Amino acid sequence: MVLFAAPGWAADVYVANELELRAAVQTPGNVVHLISDITLDSSLILDKNCVTPDGNGHTLKLGENKTGSVIVVDCLQGTVNINNLIITGGKGVQSGGGVRVGDGTVNLTHCNITDNSATEAGGGGGGVLLPGRGGKQG
Repeated sequence: MVLFAAPGWAADVYVANELELRAAVQTPGNVVHLISDITLDSSLILDKNCVTPDGNGHTLKLGENKTGSVIVVDCLQGTVNINNLIITGGKGVQSGGGVRVGDGTVNLTHCNITDNSATEAGGGGGGVLLPGRGGKQG
C-alpha cells in the first residue's frame, strides 16, 4: 500500500516494495516509511531529493548477485535522515557497500549496517563511505 500526496507536496508515504519506494523518494521532503522488508534490484539513489527513509525496523537489501551500494546519497541541498533501518547485502564495486555518500549531509539514527562489502580500489568503506575520507570508513 502506498499513499501519495499531491505532486510536489512532502508527505508521510508508506511503501511495501521496491517500485513504491523508488516512486516515494522522488518528492523532496517525503518521510518514506517501510512497512515490509524490501530487496532492491539496484542501488537506491537519493540524488535530487532530500528525503527521510524510515525503516521501522525493516531491512533494505541489495538482491542476490547484484553489485553496488544499497543506498547512494548525492543530495547537495539539505539533509538525508535515515532512521530505524537495517541496511545489508551491499557489494560496493569501489567503496561504500552499505551507504555511499557522494555529496550532502546524512544522519543515520538507529540503523544496523551489516554484511556489506567493498571489493576494489582498496575496499574502503564496506559499511559507509563518507565524502573526502579516502575510503577509510568501516
